[in-house]
Amino acid sequence: MAQNAPTPREPHPPRLLRHEDLPRVALAEMNAVHEDEIDMLNELLVLLPQTGTYAEARHALDHRLQALLEHLRTHFSSEEELMRRYGFPVYPIHKGEHDRVRAELEQIIADWQTDGDLSALRHYLYEVFPAWMFQHIASMDRVTALFLAEATQSRG
Repeated sequence: MAQNAPTPREPHPPRLLRHEDLPRVALAEMNAVHEDEIDMLNELLVLLPQTGTYAEARHALDHRLQALLEHLRTHFSSEEELMRRYGFPVYPIHKGEHDRVRAELEQIIADWQTDGDLSALRHYLYEVFPAWMFQHIASMDRVTALFLAEATQSRG
């Protein structure tokens, strides 16, 4: 009885991120923006395994990467405007982290579009970006949201 040759193993399906797992902050608007980003990231995680096989998936992935980048730009810009308006004391540090991550994502996307290195993109989207996002929300965004919630209430 002849055995079939083993088929190459696909990478494990991604563990999708859940809204319930996100750290919560004192401003509902910030929580909603973070949930939108989780949804966008999950769409990317679902598309990634398909990009090696289907040209349509690669096109969809490119489109979704640009949408995530644009969403982050808008998110960061809005948050930074609030921090400036209300005089958040550590604004330069928080903005610096936004600038670093925005540039990092821009570089990851550029590298993917130039080299087509799916493993680097997969590593960034599965590991690096989600870990950064959860840590950033739990630390910098939590402190920022508390400050902004108090500032907006007192200036009501």
